[in-house]
Amino acid sequence: MNTTKAEPRHSTSPAPQATTPIYLDCDPGIDDATALTFLLRTHRASLVGVGTVAGNVDAYTGACNAADLLQLAGRLDIPVAIGATRPLAGDFSGGFPHVHGEDGFGGVSLPPAALSEDAEDAIEQLINCARRYAGRLRVVAVGPLTNLALALEREPALAELLDEVFVMGGALDVPGNVTPFAEANFWSDPEAADQVLRSKVSVTVVPLDVTMDHALTSSQVGRMSTSADPLARSLADMLRFYGERHEALLGDAIFALHDPLTAALATHTALISNTTNLPLRVETRGQERGALTMGTDQTPNVRIVRTARETAAAEILQIILMETSAHG
Repeated sequence: MNTTKAEPRHSTSPAPQATTPIYLDCDPGIDDATALTFLLRTHRASLVGVGTVAGNVDAYTGACNAADLLQLAGRLDIPVAIGATRPLAGDFSGGFPHVHGEDGFGGVSLPPAALSEDAEDAIEQLINCARRYAGRLRVVAVGPLTNLALALEREPALAELLDEVFVMGGALDVPGNVTPFAEANFWSDPEAADQVLRSKVSVTVVPLDVTMDHALTSSQVGRMSTSADPLARSLADMLRFYGERHEALLGDAIFALHDPLTAALATHTALISNTTNLPLRVETRGQERGALTMGTDQTPNVRIVRTARETAAAEILQIILMETSAHG
């Protein structure tokens, strides 16, 4: 097992202070909304597109949610595209309304934004962004990996066009959050997740092993609720719903930063403490369907984040609230 300090994986990666072009593939979703807000607020990222996939909610509802949030943030310049409406195999499960609410935002209403009727689909949008920012585009994938798997099929050169893909998914040495074995994103489309991990794309996986260690406190969510920024206040309302649902399910009001942490590690790589390169695969059959497992070929093709800086949650909050921070 090769455990290393986190370093850029490509010679084409931007310098630490550079602005990174980011494409967000998501299924909004409350923690997706928090990740999207983080990417809008950090000076390290230039968000060039948002694609949605069936996951926490259906792909259309997710796109509406993303567009509404972007409008509230005053960023209608960022295009939103609807992607895969079902996994590669089988049908859409119906999402996770018991965690995110029927609308994905915990019943928190934002002023509605109009989706473009002639917009390209999210798979084509991703491919076009990869061509436009060849060698520099970093994908933050925080939903099921269906769009990315379909994009790899549609454009065989995609692996060479992308800089890196940061994936929120899987549970390696901890229990899953849908089954004892599987995390929600990989469980929702294990075939797609396995295809992406087996591909030639440079993939960094941020599993539950890490994300469950980084959460906001009730007092930190309270700080968001008193902000002068309407977007921060709306996020606080969503997160309260998120915490209440976790308390009902797990007995603890957890404000886990699954998706925001993944976005932060993709743009502020100094937050990564260490990583391991492993031959990772995703189980597609049986009771362990969706489980993140070790492959048999022993080729360490995937980088997995083992730990992140202890202050990551506080630093994410500072950026969302647009507070001055001394951290890199």
